[in-house]
Amino acid sequence: MKRIPLMCLALSFLCASLAGLQIVFGEDTDGGKTSARPSATPDKEGEVVARIDAMIEAKWKEKGLTPSAPASDSEWIRRVYLDIIGRAPMIEETVAFLDSKDKDKRTKTIETLLASEEYSIYWAYLWGKELTGQTMGKRGALNLHYWMRENIAANTGFDKMTSALLTATGVVDPAAPDPIPAGYFLAFDNEVNNLAANISRVFLGIEIQCAQCHDHKTEHWKQTDFQSFAAFFKGTRLKKVTNDKDSA
Repeated sequence: MKRIPLMCLALSFLCASLAGLQIVFGEDTDGGKTSARPSATPDKEGEVVARIDAMIEAKWKEKGLTPSAPASDSEWIRRVYLDIIGRAPMIEETVAFLDSKDKDKRTKTIETLLASEEYSIYWAYLWGKELTGQTMGKRGALNLHYWMRENIAANTGFDKMTSALLTATGVVDPAAPDPIPAGYFLAFDNEVNNLAANISRVFLGIEIQCAQCHDHKTEHWKQTDFQSFAAFFKGTRLKKVTNDKDSA
C-alpha cells in the first residue's frame, strides 16, 4: 500500500476544514467573529441518542455482554458534575437533585451544567493543556484560554475553532487576557518543530515527534515526513510590535 506523505495529510486536513466551514456555515456575516452552531431540536437529539443506544446494544449482543445496571442518582450526579465542570456537586446541589421527582431531572441537570460558566472555564483549561502543554505561564496561553472559554460558551463548532486556531493571525498582549487564537502560536515562541509535533498529535492523532531527529523506530514515518510537515508552519512568524505586544 502506498504511503501518503504527512504533508499531504496536513494540507488535506486544512483544506477540508476550511471547505467544510464554507459549506456548513456559508459566508461570514458577523465580521469574522465566531458564531454559535444552532442547537439541535429535542426531537433530533432524541433520534441521535436512540441511534447511539441501538449501536451499543447491538455490540453488547454481538459480544455476548451483559451491561452493568444503570447508575443510581447519587452515583450519577457525582459523575456528571466531575465530567462536565470538573468538580463534585455541593451538598445542597446533591440534596436538591436526589429529592427531585422530575422524571427529566438528569437531562435538565446536564443542560444546566453545559450552560454554566464553570463548564466553559473547565473545558478551556482542558483544551489549553492539550494545546500548549499545561503551563498558563507561557506567553499567549492566557489569551488562548480566554478565547477557548468564549467559544466553548458560545457552542462554536470544533471545525470552526480548529480553522481559527490553525490560521490565526493578530496582535497578542501577553499581559492582557484578550481572547485571541493567535495565543496558540505564541505559546510555542517560534519553535516550529514543537508546534508541528503538537498540531499532528492534537488534530491528526499522529505522534510524529520521534521522527524529528531520525526515522521513526516503530512507525512508518520518516524524518523527511516530519520535516515536510513542519515546513508547512515555517511561514508562521512572531514579531515584536509595540508595548511588548507580539504579532503572529
